[in-house]
Amino acid sequence: MPGAPLAGSLFTQGRAAAPAHRGTRILIGVCMLALCIAAGVLVQTVRDVGGWLNARSAEGEMRQVEASIRQSGWAAIDPAELRRIAGIHELAGWQVTDRAESGTGRLSAAVSVEGAGRRYLSWDAPRLGDQAMATFAPTRVPIILGAVAAVATLLIQVLRLSAALGREREAARTAARRDALSGLGNRLAFDEALAAVAAGDDTHLLLVDLDGFKQVNDRHGHAAGDSVLQAVGFRLSQIAAGEHQVFRLGGDEFALLTGGGVGRAHVLGLARQVSTLLAAPVDIGDVRVGVGASVGVASVDGTAGDLRQLLRQADAALYGAKQDGESSIRFAPDARGHDALAATLAA
Repeated sequence: MPGAPLAGSLFTQGRAAAPAHRGTRILIGVCMLALCIAAGVLVQTVRDVGGWLNARSAEGEMRQVEASIRQSGWAAIDPAELRRIAGIHELAGWQVTDRAESGTGRLSAAVSVEGAGRRYLSWDAPRLGDQAMATFAPTRVPIILGAVAAVATLLIQVLRLSAALGREREAARTAARRDALSGLGNRLAFDEALAAVAAGDDTHLLLVDLDGFKQVNDRHGHAAGDSVLQAVGFRLSQIAAGEHQVFRLGGDEFALLTGGGVGRAHVLGLARQVSTLLAAPVDIGDVRVGVGASVGVASVDGTAGDLRQLLRQADAALYGAKQDGESSIRFAPDARGHDALAATLAA
C-alpha cells in the first residue's frame, strides 16, 4: 500500500496562504470602515461649516442693524425710519414686536418707537450657510462621488500591493526551502517536515548517498556533476510521485521521508527502487556517466524520543551501507537491536 504524504509537506501551502487571506479580509474591512468614517466626517464638516456661516452672518447683520438704530437715535424712532432701516439691510419678514424673538430663527434689536415706547425690531435671521449649501448642492453629489472614487482607487491599489507582497512572501518562503539545483526541498524543508510528523505516526527515512559521484566531478568537471545531481533529483521525484517527500540535504546526499502505515517490506521495495533507478547511466551531451546509490533506512513509531534519533539512526545505516560496497542497502537496527533488514527479508 503506498505511503500517504506526511503532514507539513513542502508543497502544501494552504496553511501558509490562510493567514494571507485573513490579512486581506482584515485590510478590506479596515479600509471600508475608514471610507465610512471619512464620509461621515465629510457630511458633519459640511454641516458644521453651514452652521458657522449662519451664526457669523447673523452676528454681522445684527451689528449693522444696531449701528443704524444708533445713528437714528434711540428715542422716538418713527415707523418711516424703521422701514428705511429694514429696507437698507433688506431685512426679511421684519416687524415691530413687544418681545424679543431671538432663538426662534429670528433676530431682534431693541428700539424706542415714537408713541409706543420700547419695542423690538424683529426679522428673519440670515442663513448664509444654508444659501451656500443650496448653491453647493448641485455639485455636492459629484464631489462626494469623486471622493468615494478616490478612496476606492486607493483601496484597490492597497489590495493589489498587499496581494503582490503576499505573493512575494510566499515565493521567498518557497525559495528558501527549495534546492536551486535539483528543484527538491532543501535541508530547511527537511527539518520542518521531520518536525511536523505527528506523534504516533510510523515514519520511515531513507538517506541516499551517491556512489562514484566524486569520480564524475574529477573526470568530467563540476558542470557534469551538476547535471548528474539534476538527473538524480528528477528520478527521485518520479519515485516519490506525490506519495513521499524528497529532499537534497547537500552535496550528493538525498533523503526520502514517508509514513502513513506502510510496512518495512514496502520500505525495502522503495529502497531497492531508488538503488535500481539511480544506477541507470546519465547522458550528458555525448558523454554517458554512471553512478550508484547507497541507501540507509531508519524507521520509528513517531514518539518524540524516536524522532530525535531517526536521522542519527538513518545516518549510521547509510554509513554501514557504504562500508558494504556500492549500491548497498542497510536498515538501522530495530528497537530491540535486531537486524531490521534481515527480519524484513525473512518475512
